[in-house]
Amino acid sequence: VNMSGMEESTPGPLTRVLSEMDERDARTARAAGSAMKEISRIMRGGEVEDPAAAAEEELKGMAIDRVAQRKAIYDQVVEPFPTKVGKHVSKKERDETGKNQTNLVYGEINFESFGIAFEKIKSTYGLPGEGTTPVQGVLQAPGGIFYDIGSGTGKPAIAAAVLHPFESVGGVEILEGLYETSLQVAERFTAVGKPMLADAGETVETRVEFVHGDVTDLATLDWTDGDVVFANSTCFDDSLMQAVAKLAGGMKMGSIFITLTKRLPSKSFKVLEQQLYQMSWGGATVYIQQKLTDPEDPEEEDEDEEGGQGDEEGAADNDAAGAGSGDPNQAPLEENQSGDVAAAGE
Repeated sequence: VNMSGMEESTPGPLTRVLSEMDERDARTARAAGSAMKEISRIMRGGEVEDPAAAAEEELKGMAIDRVAQRKAIYDQVVEPFPTKVGKHVSKKERDETGKNQTNLVYGEINFESFGIAFEKIKSTYGLPGEGTTPVQGVLQAPGGIFYDIGSGTGKPAIAAAVLHPFESVGGVEILEGLYETSLQVAERFTAVGKPMLADAGETVETRVEFVHGDVTDLATLDWTDGDVVFANSTCFDDSLMQAVAKLAGGMKMGSIFITLTKRLPSKSFKVLEQQLYQMSWGGATVYIQQKLTDPEDPEEEDEDEEGGQGDEEGAADNDAAGAGSGDPNQAPLEENQSGDVAAAGE
């Protein structure tokens, strides 16, 4: 402070600490503002002049600010693991082992799009009595289980843990290199994410567990007890989608299954919503689906459930409640998307 007759004093330790806190809060606020703008852009499919107004209109009062704030936490956790890390690890192992099936092509979610899907479940589809949602609801209170089948570097599971205080999140990944990377991401979440979530008021310490194996081998990981299951299924071929759908028959009534580009070919699931969102590689149709029936034994299922396949987009349109995307553009976008993901994997 420069007072008359006195030299300017050096700021004390407390002043420096308070200044650093102000700078940190300002950075967080800027990150949240950028995330809100991105959410608005995603929902509109392009740039908007008034992000706040667009978000309010599109999300109808959902907790946009919460998604934006949680993105700041997520970004801190995954910062050492950019998308190019997963791409490199995936391609290297596929080249070395000859595992070049399209099922294994690498791609990553967009946190804002993922968060919007979660907020829709919390505000609408997961409410008690909505559809086949149980009395306790889905994502209505702390707890529950989340799985990512084909979990890659683990980012969707970490995003889920940041967005909701699950009891546990985890996944299964067949490529060893990606699995090993997911363990590092989990360690980073424990060291960085959990303290940040505690500072944000979360009291549940979510357990994170990843396993190495095939998504269709329930002996490796039985994901059918999940409350919310996710699959980045853009590059899944028909046989894998059918295998996953058959195993998903073992999930409990009211549970939620989120897929990208392709819906589950199963009469046991109803498409609650299909909506085009932006992902890291471009546009993707996000399907939010709910289990209609009690758990089924996969060995006793009839093969007539293939009736849910055929034209997946048409079937989804018939089932969807309030489907959001424009159908004429949907199929071409998905074809382009698959190409973009494949190119990204290279």
